[in-house]
Amino acid sequence: VRAARKAFEFSASPSSASSALLSTLRRSRLKQREPPLVSARSAKAPEVFEGQYGTWRVEESDKLEVFLYRLGLTGCAASFTLAASCLLLGFSDDLLLNMLFLSLVLSLGLSLVMIHIYIKPAKRFLQGLFLAGVAGLILVSS
Repeated sequence: VRAARKAFEFSASPSSASSALLSTLRRSRLKQREPPLVSARSAKAPEVFEGQYGTWRVEESDKLEVFLYRLGLTGCAASFTLAASCLLLGFSDDLLLNMLFLSLVLSLGLSLVMIHIYIKPAKRFLQGLFLAGVAGLILVSS
């Protein structure tokens, strides 16, 4: 912007000032469009991190697992919100509520399969609680 002002102030005629301003703006827009440089580090293997339980790195399969975990949590929250809203508003269609509840259970199950807990007993405990809840649901509903 300063260069554009200078070009405008020091130009001899209005047409040269506008052309100088346009060329300065074009150059600044071209600079903004340049793609970021790829560093040598980002082109190499994934970065290795030091954790409490050893070294680890983020791989593509980890990214997919985290995406599916978050998708499951989002589906769980959306199902719960829609079901609660239906009940609070007095809309109690059994088929719709059952489908929302099934969606909630499946979404929670997906998240518990994809959860990143590196202490295997804790992960298995959470999954066991989920299966016990599903078994209890089946017993109560039949």
